[in-house]
Parts: sequence; structure tokens; C-alpha cells
Amino acid sequence: MKTILWIYEKALNPEDGGTERISDLIMKGLTKRGYICLGFLEFHKNDNSIIYNKQYVNNVYTFLKNNNIDIVINQLGYNDWLLKQFYKDGGSRWKEEGGKVITCLHFDPKSPKLTKKIIFHDWRKKSTKEKIDALKRYLLSPYYEKREENSIKKTYKYLYEYSDLFVMLSKTHYQYFKTLLKLKDFSKLRAIPNPLTFPTISSPDILNIKKKQVLIVARMSEYHKNISFALKVWKRLNQQQILSEWQLILVGDGPDKIEYQKYAKKNNLHNVIFKGQQNPEKFYEESSIFLMTSPAEGWGLTITESLQRGVVPIVMNSSPVFSEIIDNGINGFLTRNKSLNNLSYTLSKLIKNTELRQMMAKRALQKASKFTIDSVLNQWEQIIR
Repeated sequence: MKTILWIYEKALNPEDGGTERISDLIMKGLTKRGYICLGFLEFHKNDNSIIYNKQYVNNVYTFLKNNNIDIVINQLGYNDWLLKQFYKDGGSRWKEEGGKVITCLHFDPKSPKLTKKIIFHDWRKKSTKEKIDALKRYLLSPYYEKREENSIKKTYKYLYEYSDLFVMLSKTHYQYFKTLLKLKDFSKLRAIPNPLTFPTISSPDILNIKKKQVLIVARMSEYHKNISFALKVWKRLNQQQILSEWQLILVGDGPDKIEYQKYAKKNNLHNVIFKGQQNPEKFYEESSIFLMTSPAEGWGLTITESLQRGVVPIVMNSSPVFSEIIDNGINGFLTRNKSLNNLSYTLSKLIKNTELRQMMAKRALQKASKFTIDSVLNQWEQIIR
């Protein structure tokens, strides 16, 4: 069986985020199937250190050869510095001798645009230089957007050309990637979805313990998750007085959490509860509705987690991949991107209609079976054999 090593910019902690949770699941799954999975080799950009199992690695080539590594999986598919460093430190020689490199992109290849709200976020806290930079960024948006597109194009081109395979989370991302790179050969592209993160899919009995809770599980980052949009929707429904028995639960931490808490307090949103960073499973088990307002996602790991526990997802349709997970109106809802009215109406509709929630929750449990760990591992085996 093949010996596989993952490379990344930090240690593997499944609680840190989606990339880490999925990496841990795939490693454990492949190990059970007989593969030798050696975990993460960490490349730290700040001090150029390379660490494996808390021990410093001085020679990458020697490490790869001594451990009989057949395949290296690069988990940083949106930036090229890690792969370049890997090759520079000995990976290039190893690859020339027959090693195989697979790069994985865990995000939507199309980065969300910097909106006016994001550019001027935390304006009062910005230094004079930061304020000048923000004004330049706003006034010269077309220039900066073109420059960023050229930069990401250069990055993806390098990663694609210097990897044996380039794995994305869905074929729905192919079109943008191909249009951006304009290469003649895209035979190295593969699409493998993320598996379910919980070991089992709940039975319909879980619906008996559901509470009147709407759940958000996300990093508290405005640029990445657009949580303020969800809070505005909640404020609107509060004003309509249909939330007297309902709570909005937010699980996660991040740089903008304090601002979200201030917004909730300022607008008297007493039924908004911030739970911080912790294992979200018990909140999925209790909650009836899941809410996502991200400007972009490579997959939507928390959506499939909600399906597993019978939490009906309402997702702002900002990425093409969402339609692969949610059958709109059947096991969840996809609302118009950036439409406060549409999201408010859909959430209100589901809150008011218990029978509809129950029916869609049962269908969500059924849909979850499409993304079992076994089906995903089968796809991984096809590319690492």
C-alpha cells in the first residue's frame, strides 16, 4: 500500500476548521483501508521552520526517502508559496525520482469581491495609513480587482502545472477555473466532495428533540462569512414579532465576534446567543434551522453537517456548489444571493410552518447519505492507487 504525507502551513487540529476536520477524516479512513498515512509535515512561513510531530525537520528530501513517501498531498491550494518551498527544500528531487504530488483546493476558486462594507470595516480603528489604503482600494476597485485576478491566475497556474493532480470539491468549480487559466489541457483536474464529518446520520427520531433554534456554525469573520447579513435578517424578523420563542445560536470565534455582539446588543437582539468556539454537534442535534450567508464557499461543510442532524439549511446562493448539496425547496432552501428580502421571507416561512420543517428535515437526513465517508474514500482511492 502507498505511504501518504500531507503538507500544510500549521499543525493538524480537527477543531480549527473545515480543512483540518476533513484532512483528519480522510487520513483515518485511508488508514483503515490499509494505506500508511503519516499526517502533516508543517511548513511555517514566519520562521521557515519545518516540523513533523513537534520535531524539526532539517532535510525534506531525506525525510521523504527515509519514510518511503509515495504521495504528497498539498493542502494549500489557494497559495503557491508552500509548494514552492516544498520543492526548494528537497521535494523537487524526490518528485523527479518518482514521487507524486496532489494539490487540493478547499475553497471556491473564485474569491469573493471586497465590498464597500468590507473595505471600510472597523473604520474608527484604522490608522491614517490604513484609511488612505482603504480609500485607494475603494476608488480604484477595478484596478485592484484586475490585479488580484492576475495574481490568483498566476498562483493557480503554478499549482496546476507543478502538481500531478489538482483536486477541487465540485465539478461546478471547473468552469471558472478553466476560464481563468485558459490552458489547453485540464486532464489533471479532479472533483472529490467533502465527506460527512459526524460518524453517523441521525434517525428521524432526532426530530422529536428539536428546539426552536436557528443555528449558524462559522468563523466570526465578516469577509469570509458575512454574519452581519444574518443578524440584519434576524433584526427584521424580530421587528415583525414572529421570534418570541426562537433563538439564533452562533457557534464559532473570530476577529469580528465582538462587533457582532455589539450589533446584537445595540439592536436589543436578546434572543441571539454567541457560544464561542466549541464542538458544534450538540447544537446541530437541538436546532431546527441552519443558516448560512457566506459570500463564497468551496463546499459548505457545515451544510452537510446540518443534513446529518436533520437541521433544515437555508443558504444564500453565492456559490455554484450549493446546488450540489441542496435540492432547493426539497431538503433545504437556496435564497437569492445578497437578497435581504428573500432570505428574510424564506426564514420566516420556515419558522412559521412546523409541518414543512418536519418534512424537509426528514428529506435532509435522506440527502446526507450521498456524502458518506465510504463514498468519498472510494473516490480518493481512484486517484492514489
